[in-house]
Amino acid sequence: MFNKNFWNWKTIVVTIWIILSILYISYDLFNKLVIWMYQKWYATAVNSLIEQASNEECKSFTVYNDKNKVELVNVACLQKAQEQVNPQK
Repeated sequence: MFNKNFWNWKTIVVTIWIILSILYISYDLFNKLVIWMYQKWYATAVNSLIEQASNEECKSFTVYNDKNKVELVNVACLQKAQEQVNPQK
């Protein structure tokens, strides 16, 4: 199938170079995919927070992670409630 001159040092170097190049390109593409997925997740989370904060009823909403939990409300709602309580003269 292959003659014995086929596996000379040049062929071995080129083969190793191709394998390393494929590994590097795969690693780089994987990292770019992970970063892209993180950015999409982040944008989705921020958009969800904005949507929840801009509800018409001015209700608070819960945001939490593994360790913390907080109730958030839009500042515009607080300002509107303050104006209703203390109208400016």
